[in-house]
Amino acid sequence: MEKSIASALKDAHKFEQQADRKTAQQAANLYEKAVNKYHDALNLGASGEQSLEARMGKGDCYQKWAEALLHKMVSLTNDDLTIEAERRAQKRAEALYQSAVDEYKQTDTGSCQMDFNASVNCGNTLASWAELCEPREACRHLQEAAMHYRTVLQLDSEDTEVWQNLSDVLVQLGESLCETDRQSEGEECFREAFESYTQSCGLCDSRKGDDLPGLLENWGLGLVTASRCIEDVYQREEYANDAIKRLKDAATFHRGRPDPFCGLGDAYTARSLLEPLERSLETLSLAVEEGYGEALKLDRSCAEAVLGNAEVHMMMGKRLRELGDEEGAVYRFTKCADVYGHALCSPQALGGFKERSTVQYNYGCACILAGRLRIAEAVFRRLIHKHGCTGKDLMSDSDFESVKHEPWFQQLLLDAGEMTD
Repeated sequence: MEKSIASALKDAHKFEQQADRKTAQQAANLYEKAVNKYHDALNLGASGEQSLEARMGKGDCYQKWAEALLHKMVSLTNDDLTIEAERRAQKRAEALYQSAVDEYKQTDTGSCQMDFNASVNCGNTLASWAELCEPREACRHLQEAAMHYRTVLQLDSEDTEVWQNLSDVLVQLGESLCETDRQSEGEECFREAFESYTQSCGLCDSRKGDDLPGLLENWGLGLVTASRCIEDVYQREEYANDAIKRLKDAATFHRGRPDPFCGLGDAYTARSLLEPLERSLETLSLAVEEGYGEALKLDRSCAEAVLGNAEVHMMMGKRLRELGDEEGAVYRFTKCADVYGHALCSPQALGGFKERSTVQYNYGCACILAGRLRIAEAVFRRLIHKHGCTGKDLMSDSDFESVKHEPWFQQLLLDAGEMTD
């Protein structure tokens, strides 16, 4: 029996290692085989260290299986990626995340407590699961994830990585709480997150392999998120300025990676929302010059930088229009449409159905503001056909003010089943 258990575990490890080196489609099948082998080991009576090995391996494979399915979904073409296809993939991934959590929770060390590493992995799985959920459900998963990290830190208060995981989850939780109108709780989560980042930074030691640049990057991005979520204007500005500082530091360490520069662009964009029109235009220029533009020098195909660049053009166009510079505004709207149009040539890089629909929607809006009405009509007709937006979206968006009485726009509303009186 012992030999059979060892053989099942060996086969499970083999399938898992093979999966780790494969594409998403091939990996999903191999992770499933690995799960079955870990399950065989448990059914054969694995106990003690072997049971822990099987539970941990099974949980890890469930989690990676879920991620492989999501990556496979994102790799679909626009024709194949529908809202139904995305929902199926996400529902299946959620079930696999639940299975992973269940396995980790069965790693009892003998003192009615989960294994140390299983607690960390369980928190990580819950955080990934929360990204697929509506804010209220996400809050529950994130609160449980934070509980697991805190439990681990009670056993080892100097684990830099777990402090960072806790910080990241608290930022996610703060955002979800604010989205569910629990503003004061969200603000408290943000404060606790930044205290945790401080703790993690104080413990960080690059000689031990700790990732200080990554920590600074996540800290900066967390500050950007908080700046966009909370209500206190002065605190929002403080968070945005602090984010700029952290992300500049991260970019100094990571000169070869576009990510911190994208974050820096986001931070400048967040600060611009709090400034007078003319000053905000200067800040938005910095978002491109020091942020997205630098990221694109490193990677011309970086989708985050491309989309950030497009958003800046849109924001500058609207501010110029408010200042009475119509020529400058149209120029920015045209640039914005061009950038979005280029981004849509590589749809897989944009994410899933929701993300692609958002980019198409923004492209259509930019076309309207730039006067490219026939293109805009075609974009929104396709979006409505694929359920990427609704008539309610169109009616409530001020970008459509100049065309809301046009026959083609009224026909779009009819097609969407949202005809106005």
